[in-house]
Amino acid sequence: MPIWKRLLSALIPAAALLAGPVQAQDVWITPDLPFFEFESGGEFYLIERDQDNEAVIVDMFAKTSRACPPFCIQPFVVAEGVQTVGEVELLDFIEDHVEPGQWLFGRLTC
Repeated sequence: MPIWKRLLSALIPAAALLAGPVQAQDVWITPDLPFFEFESGGEFYLIERDQDNEAVIVDMFAKTSRACPPFCIQPFVVAEGVQTVGEVELLDFIEDHVEPGQWLFGRLTC
């Protein structure tokens, strides 16, 4: 058997093992949106939440009760005149304004 056939016969099962089983998503973005896929500049992107239900944030950010000041609630405004949007609004923008083949990351004209 040629060497390339032996390599191929070894690589295909190994690749299948590395891929792992396909699992249903339990952690969705919204109740109607398990993940978000789009194309930009010839590349495909997938936005999804971490599916690890045991994941935790680092201790530095884990405290929920810290003295104010300096740890006071801040307004959801970056700067005067700058419109602030959340994650769902960003996904809506991508869906409504980014056409397949158009670059999102770089120059974007609307």
